[in-house]
Amino acid sequence: MKIIKLILNSEGVEKNINFGKKTLIHSDNNSSGKSTLLRLLFHSLGYNIPSTKGLNFKNFTTYLHIENKFGINMLKRTNDHITLYYDDGAKQFFFLPNDEMHLLSLIWESDDENILKSILGSIYMDQDKGWTLLNRGTVIGNIKFNIEDFLEGVSNRDLSYQKIELENIKTEIKKHTQLLSIIEYKNFLSKSNNSIFPKDYNIDLDNQLQLLILNKKQQTKKINDLNLSRKENKQFIEYIERMQLRVKDPETDIEIPVTKDTIIYFNDNQNYIDAHLLILQGELSIINKKISELELEIKKVHNLFSIKSEIEKIDSILTQIDVPYEKLYKTITYLKKQKNSLHNEIKEKLSVNNDVLNRLHFNILKYAKRLGVDKYINTNKNYVFTSDLKSLSGAVLHKIVFSFKMSYILELQNCLGFKLPIVLDSPSGRELDQKNVEETFDIINDDFSQNQIIIASIYEYKNFAPDSKVELVNQLFEQN
Repeated sequence: MKIIKLILNSEGVEKNINFGKKTLIHSDNNSSGKSTLLRLLFHSLGYNIPSTKGLNFKNFTTYLHIENKFGINMLKRTNDHITLYYDDGAKQFFFLPNDEMHLLSLIWESDDENILKSILGSIYMDQDKGWTLLNRGTVIGNIKFNIEDFLEGVSNRDLSYQKIELENIKTEIKKHTQLLSIIEYKNFLSKSNNSIFPKDYNIDLDNQLQLLILNKKQQTKKINDLNLSRKENKQFIEYIERMQLRVKDPETDIEIPVTKDTIIYFNDNQNYIDAHLLILQGELSIINKKISELELEIKKVHNLFSIKSEIEKIDSILTQIDVPYEKLYKTITYLKKQKNSLHNEIKEKLSVNNDVLNRLHFNILKYAKRLGVDKYINTNKNYVFTSDLKSLSGAVLHKIVFSFKMSYILELQNCLGFKLPIVLDSPSGRELDQKNVEETFDIINDDFSQNQIIIASIYEYKNFAPDSKVELVNQLFEQN
């Protein structure tokens, strides 16, 4: 994929930015719009990029011209609406963020979500966080990069079960930790002399309401699960029908098409789901009615004691909670051990017999050695999972981050089968002197000479010869 031209239109004012194979976005001073232009570039590709101060991206209409294997030649974005234009005149419409992954799959020519989620964090080094983002964290805004997702994608390994389990455990830890705080507060109340709500307050009603709300959540989840199953069944059979499969009776040689009508029990199964849904929805309706009645009753009771503060009411309810502190603490400890165990299992699955991981580590060491920071890198290939960045600071950290990012790009390119653009924002502004920056450009010139390179900087570099230069004066919309 190659970026050709970006047209920005804001309230009738239009600016054109042309990109070459090597592009320098330059200004003599900082705060002239270089970073804003790069953000608008990725905004125009469909990413959820935060606006910059004083410039709301939603007020822009962007036209991004690109070269793409699928024949996409332009993307038009207005607010959350994107239209793709193809070489043959066809159009395709998208609404963000709902269609973001589908859109990115067409731009980057991959349907692997882990790869799609990893591209921006690999090719874009944002001036605020990009030069310190090593293997996990925030790329920009709410966009994240995670080394485990990256390796799962480029290694073509499936960790969906472990990741689901991990998220479940994290949720349980959060719930139990919050409950632990409540128990600690309850213990505080029991030792204090603070008055609580009168004993004649009807705690029973609140307990009944919480039980009904819990039942409602469980019932809703069952309904949602059944709706999802029905939808997935339908999508699966539609996929089978599009394949136009046929089966042949070996005795009669009669061929039968494989469809929803010829697959035994498919329609019966869907009908069973529909019937079960009707039952569950009826039960949910009854629960909702009971909740409404109970809420009305509680409101009447609460009105009788309106002189009491809400805090006193809550304190009264909390004193009724009876969960042993020690048991809760042990449960949290156990869940944390499970979490660590799953993390280790994920690392193990990504590490064993993984040529991608071996190449990744080799290239990281290679680039770190060229930049003179290889002594800070552990020779163990699992170093790519490191979370110990305390020993790294300043120029050392930035050089190691650069080594990681360039290695990520190599593996993404191996997987995708084409060269990726590389976008560096303010390489000299991150504690790197001119000599250090020129060393990074030497690596780009040697190993990434076929890539499109886009640099935003107040400097011009002797070993980076752009064939396109965008000169910004004061602000983005004041360019020569």
